[in-house]
Amino acid sequence: MIKIDKFQAQCEAFSKEYREAKAQLPRVTRLSRMLNAPIEAESAACGDLACQRGCHHCCFLRVTAYPHEIVAIYMYLNQHLDKSQLEAVKHRIKKQYAVIRDKSEEEHYTTNVECPLLVHGECTAYAVRPMACAAYHSLSEPQCRWSYENPHIQIHGIPQYKEIFDQKDIQRAVVANHAPIDEEYELIFALHRLFQDPSQIQRWRAGRRLIERSH
Repeated sequence: MIKIDKFQAQCEAFSKEYREAKAQLPRVTRLSRMLNAPIEAESAACGDLACQRGCHHCCFLRVTAYPHEIVAIYMYLNQHLDKSQLEAVKHRIKKQYAVIRDKSEEEHYTTNVECPLLVHGECTAYAVRPMACAAYHSLSEPQCRWSYENPHIQIHGIPQYKEIFDQKDIQRAVVANHAPIDEEYELIFALHRLFQDPSQIQRWRAGRRLIERSH
């Protein structure tokens, strides 16, 4: 259980960084890193994770992200990929959006849809991946593989550390404390919309919703 004064300090630090990210857009990537840092620290402290570089069973799951996380990914890709790499990612986003466009939320959850940010088994935006990705982990690669091979069966749980998800809940509470209207969006849908119309970032900077319709 986190102490109240520590939580308040985290909220104040996030609020300050959030305001600065909106004023100086490139800082939004730092905002994502700041939120993920306690989750990553808890993961390192727990140890014994089955997750290894190149393992990507979970990169076919449905992911939701906050507006600042989506903007951070957009900015990061534009800052760190060359023109051909960026065009390839944009093509994959468009292709995968076509896959999910007509699926219900339940259908998406029970279908393997490769994340368009996954390239050669690694995330092209790992440094600013959404909190949902940073907190997701497993203590058993065989069970992850089974889940990947049987996406339509949702009752087969992945063994995980409660402490890591507790830390994620704390970070989500930090976000909610400052930005209660910041709803989460399905990641592929949101990236597709943002690459189609980057001017939507200005809506978010002005205090409005990043995207009018969620998926």
